[in-house]
Amino acid sequence: MKGPNGGLGFLPILLATVMGITFATTYGIALHNGDVHAFWPYISDTGAHPPESEIFSLGMSTASFLACAIFFVRFKQVHEYTGKVPSVLRLNKAAVFLGLISALGLLLVACFQDVNTLAVHMTGAGVCFFFGTLYELLHTIISYRIEPNRTTTKVRIVLTFLGAVALVLTGVFGLVAGLNKPYHQPGDKGYPYHLVSTISEWTMGGCFAFFLLSFKREFDKVTIDAHIRLSDRGGMLRGIGDDDETRALNI
Repeated sequence: MKGPNGGLGFLPILLATVMGITFATTYGIALHNGDVHAFWPYISDTGAHPPESEIFSLGMSTASFLACAIFFVRFKQVHEYTGKVPSVLRLNKAAVFLGLISALGLLLVACFQDVNTLAVHMTGAGVCFFFGTLYELLHTIISYRIEPNRTTTKVRIVLTFLGAVALVLTGVFGLVAGLNKPYHQPGDKGYPYHLVSTISEWTMGGCFAFFLLSFKREFDKVTIDAHIRLSDRGGMLRGIGDDDETRALNI
């Protein structure tokens, strides 16, 4: 599997593009329909009501599957680059596991809007952001162990730190806003806390998107080949070649 430039660097760009187009479209429609306030709604609020909810669900579901592809490619890349260095191998396995859980959380966010199934939606959001932040942390550690002085490694350290701080602020100020209702309208008692929470959520999402984008140049050097073995046993392929012959195909 190769991209236009011969590698898989298109995957992080495609993910960021899908997310950017989805958020811009759902925010524009939600604002036009009066479903959100113009200044810093929660990400999910831009896709809570029809018709923007359908676009949000489609876009975020697509982003979830693209994220899984990125996590897998990064796992294989690190594995091939470092060989079987025990410490890196453990971190790499843990990271891909956490990444896939994060993608599952994003899928829950996409499929269950907060206005309909709040508990499932919030669980998905918490899983997505928490495990996504852990994924950033582990791959920052991996990058530091492999190339500590590289600029990309330093960028990942900054993005991970900002994302972790934003995660804490999103949760803490979201809870405080909930204890100081109402909070959705400017001038409401809990609105300042709500605003800190929403800005932090967008910051956290942006940090994660840019973190995955930082894989782009490394993915440009990566291709994936499928090695398929076909056997005539059982007669499924009989007539194509000799019986009991096994053939290998490289795609």
